[in-house]
Amino acid sequence: MIDVFPFAGYPVALYGLDPAGLYTARALHAGQAELSAWDSDPQIRASAIAADIPVKDFTADDFREFTTLVVSAHAWETDSAARTLATRALEQNLEVICDVELLARTQREAAYVGISGAYGKSLTAAIVTYLLQVTGREGEMAGLSGTSALNTDPLGSEGVYVVEMTPFRIAHTVSITFDVAVLLNMDSAMKRAEALQIFHRQTEPRAAVISIDDKASQAIFKKLAKAGEQRVFPISIKQIIRGGAFVKDGTLYDSFDGGEPVVVMDLSIIPQFAGPHAQSNVVAAFATVRALGVEPHAAMAAINSFPGLVDHREEVEKIDGVLYINDAASTSLDCVASSFQGYENIHWIGGGDEICNGVEAIKDVSLQIKGAYLFGPAGAQLARTICGNFPVTVCENLEAAVQAAAQGDADTVIFSPGCLSANGDDFRDLVVTLPGIRDDEE
Repeated sequence: MIDVFPFAGYPVALYGLDPAGLYTARALHAGQAELSAWDSDPQIRASAIAADIPVKDFTADDFREFTTLVVSAHAWETDSAARTLATRALEQNLEVICDVELLARTQREAAYVGISGAYGKSLTAAIVTYLLQVTGREGEMAGLSGTSALNTDPLGSEGVYVVEMTPFRIAHTVSITFDVAVLLNMDSAMKRAEALQIFHRQTEPRAAVISIDDKASQAIFKKLAKAGEQRVFPISIKQIIRGGAFVKDGTLYDSFDGGEPVVVMDLSIIPQFAGPHAQSNVVAAFATVRALGVEPHAAMAAINSFPGLVDHREEVEKIDGVLYINDAASTSLDCVASSFQGYENIHWIGGGDEICNGVEAIKDVSLQIKGAYLFGPAGAQLARTICGNFPVTVCENLEAAVQAAAQGDADTVIFSPGCLSANGDDFRDLVVTLPGIRDDEE
């Protein structure tokens, strides 16, 4: 845990005591801040009290008794009161910040990599961190989705924090100038001004790594490249480029020096990197560590040995010759379709509570799907939409879907929900209990 010592003796309000918020509260409390923490959920407050966190309802108070309001990312996304409180705090001249800002104020000597985008942040951050660690740098991944950025170790001047930056975190982090700032992609929900903030104050030798595969990101690349204030490196999985890195036909190329592109490695032969979404994450991670001074051959060796990230194409078990893969991090149908790359004869388990959009991506890979086992409201909606493309079984819940998928004659069972509400831990636990002969038992 990071000890947030700069706030010792200062009155700080924290809103949102979900697991990440609770960890942030512990770090502030350990740093001897005069903490008042609150959450609208009484059960969550009870958990905080049990953890000896000073819980106090400050929401009706005059905020001028505090110096700072810290808001958890989860509360910002799910609790409208968080935004109302932030507005009031700003009106009363309080700063409103997040966990990453707390990290920045305590670990000022370390270097920082910030990774932003509509999707792919977690896997890219994991690959960057692993590449740094394997090639001799002290790297820590901070603020993986659903976790506090303070749930890490203190690093010195040789250390690098690799931080997953959501729009909320970008807007509420004011002290970091990223040594490398990465923009993976943009969608209609991301505003250009918000995306540009991650590159704020960057000057040489700091670097921007930007995908040019969507028009909005490409416009930001052109703007920064024209200004010439920092080093700017383009990345792509759709086109050949100079001065950055790209993937063509599954092969990773390095063109950082602006000359003829140099082959780095064939990603298509690595199952977890066979699809375009995973390859876009790899090329971004490769470009990031190149910007930090890692040599191409060293990065290549590290990519080859990357063990994977939990919930990203995680091979859970091979039972009676059937491989079970946990890809719970695929929370959009585009990502689901990508997760099927490199596999055939698939039994797909998907669905959950959230409604899914973008079914055309699934139809495009329908020949790889032997059968689909869909659960929850999202599963029922999907079943109606994709009916006729491949056999579909609607299941009551995830457990029923796993049991049904295990009865078929698939080569691979992939849990790839396509929505935000499914749990990879639950899938893993269910697979472990399935009967049959494991590979290591033969």
